[in-house]
Amino acid sequence: MSSWKDLEATVRKAAASIWGKEFKSTQVHARQIDAYAELDEKQSVAIEVTEQKSINKLQEDLNKLIHIRNVNFNSGFIQTICICVTAYEPTLAMQAAGKKINIDVLSIEQFRTRFLPFDEYNEARKVTPFGSAIDPETGSKDNTKYVLVSFNRQKGGEIDTAELSELVAGGRIIVMTGEYGTGKSKCVEQVYNTLAMSAWENLEFPVAIDLRKCWGLKDRYEIIRRHLQDLNLSQHVDAFLKAYNNGMLILLLDGFDELGVQLWSDDSSALKALRADALSGVRDLITHQRIGILVCGRDHYFDSNDELFAALGLANSSAELLRSKDEFTFEEIAEFLKVNGRDGDIPEWLPRKPLTCEFFLRVFDEVGAELSEELDLVQFWDLLINAVCEREARIHSSFDVDTIKRILVEVASATRTKPANVGPLSLSEIQAAFERVVGHAPIEQASVLLQRLPGLGRASADSEERRFVDTYLLDGLRATDVIFIADRRDARASDAVWLNPLSENGLLICGRKLMMLNLIDDAIAHCKANTKVKNQTLLLDLVCSVLVSGVTDVDFGGQYIEYGHASVLDLAHARVAGLHVDNSVIERLIISGVEVRDVKITASNIGVLEGVSSQGAIPAWLSGNSIEVFSSIATTSRIRAANLEPTQKVLVTVLRKTFFQKGAGRKEEALLRGLGKLVKSGVLDRILGKLISEGLLRKEKGDGGNLYIPVRSETQRVGKILAELSLSKDPIWLFVAGL
Repeated sequence: MSSWKDLEATVRKAAASIWGKEFKSTQVHARQIDAYAELDEKQSVAIEVTEQKSINKLQEDLNKLIHIRNVNFNSGFIQTICICVTAYEPTLAMQAAGKKINIDVLSIEQFRTRFLPFDEYNEARKVTPFGSAIDPETGSKDNTKYVLVSFNRQKGGEIDTAELSELVAGGRIIVMTGEYGTGKSKCVEQVYNTLAMSAWENLEFPVAIDLRKCWGLKDRYEIIRRHLQDLNLSQHVDAFLKAYNNGMLILLLDGFDELGVQLWSDDSSALKALRADALSGVRDLITHQRIGILVCGRDHYFDSNDELFAALGLANSSAELLRSKDEFTFEEIAEFLKVNGRDGDIPEWLPRKPLTCEFFLRVFDEVGAELSEELDLVQFWDLLINAVCEREARIHSSFDVDTIKRILVEVASATRTKPANVGPLSLSEIQAAFERVVGHAPIEQASVLLQRLPGLGRASADSEERRFVDTYLLDGLRATDVIFIADRRDARASDAVWLNPLSENGLLICGRKLMMLNLIDDAIAHCKANTKVKNQTLLLDLVCSVLVSGVTDVDFGGQYIEYGHASVLDLAHARVAGLHVDNSVIERLIISGVEVRDVKITASNIGVLEGVSSQGAIPAWLSGNSIEVFSSIATTSRIRAANLEPTQKVLVTVLRKTFFQKGAGRKEEALLRGLGKLVKSGVLDRILGKLISEGLLRKEKGDGGNLYIPVRSETQRVGKILAELSLSKDPIWLFVAGL
């Protein structure tokens, strides 16, 4: 307490909560009492508060209380509860003095515990998981350090966690929505910790409730009781209910989407009523709340914001809606790595979603630095999808990890025919995907799974339809679907008209896994057996995946594909034979340094032709095509897919930074940042020395250290190296490959 007056005020407010009466500092029988209230005609409470650590001062207060107790009884047979509260820990002698005359001598901490055992609650709450912020391996609390992030306000602008805490402490009602893995539960934990530090000073106590543990509860008191039981604090239920009724609890409610309707319906009106019923207990809790509230959940759980506010009992309130950002900003990424003891950056291919970044760090710690340098998006995809499905399965034991994964694959497959690539998907399509996997319509607890499938979001603000918002997740799920088809010779998708091909990430995941599972021949055989099917995009998916799988020689046996669609057809990684693609759409065609035999691409629309700088350089086996852009320079994603050795990655990075990024030169520190993790400093020096001796770079002194300046006359040579990569025969490439 900052002063004696503050201590008195705290005691009066606490006493009011304990006994349900207003306590005042007042004169009673010619004695000034710090906190006094008459409970009824025959009972009263008198409390004295002291900061002075003196037995004489304590005896003076005890005498005052004895006087009040005696006069009350003698004048009206009024029983008086007498307590002396000290700002310090009373000595045994002081306690004994009070005990002789039946007056409790308590420290402020002891009195606060009698009023509300918040300190005990706080200790239990801090070691218990907050919502879905769970270690994916152990299921225990996630202890990753929090990064201060900002949230988008519906009315415009942004707000960070510190400002959010201030709003909730000030009595505001805040509703936060966002996709899975965007840090909502970690935000709740941070807000809780912030408010807990000033709880006794303000006599407003945060209570962070995980709503997924409140299935079927229809009453506000049941929710508080269940929460305390989960923390093994059942003995304190009455104290917390009193504090709630007296408006002294700040509610932090996480996971309104995890309560789960008990039935599923593909009728939006019926489903809306089911969701409202599932939240009746939360609605009762919120509508009787007298101070601040923060309530969180996935935004696609409801069909509209109006339904969200109505279901929570906030339709006519001044509640403010926030949305968590889908990804970290670059500044937040840097801070996230710093607070978690990492230097450098996360891989370029890794999505910046907080959950994904956190899981990547966990994998990094488990496999060790040496292996994680080699960890690519394919290996990480397997780890991530398993973690995501395990996370969802924890909602209820009947949710099997493999079943959840298969449902997600089916839902992802349904997006192949959608004009917008990521959706939208109707409720009936989602239900149909579930039924194809489990064999029956969703009932009871299964319904909650369909309500909150990870990676899905609302198609628009007032739509019941869903779409994928996590494209990394979608890429891998579609790739898994293609692998299933090749492995099982599944003909179910053969007559579909897929508008959306596998993306580059999806092709890499599919191709590498086909290789790992020894399914390359099965993929080629599936193409040959289905040449005349309607779904030619599926055939191109398989062909494009095989080409980036790591095979060095592939013969498609005269495969003919017409009216297909490919995102990336990369002919530069293998010697290719026996393939004819006709009248198709190819978003990017890579022919840098190709070695092909009996390969033709004709009458197709090609977005980017990589490896050729002009119309005049097009090889004869490309004929009658419409080409929008010519490019002789390898893209970042192409470099990423090339499976380069560490020394080659260093060379590529140096050449791209110096020749093909803005600026006349690069400072040594900026140029070499992070490269020392790939190779030793001596190797770095040899690579730079070779580039200088070959006349590609000049080294000059600058104000802030050495500068590396590109020799522009060598740009064409550098462009050829970057276009050909592992197929390059340039002396510099061969030198670096031999280090």
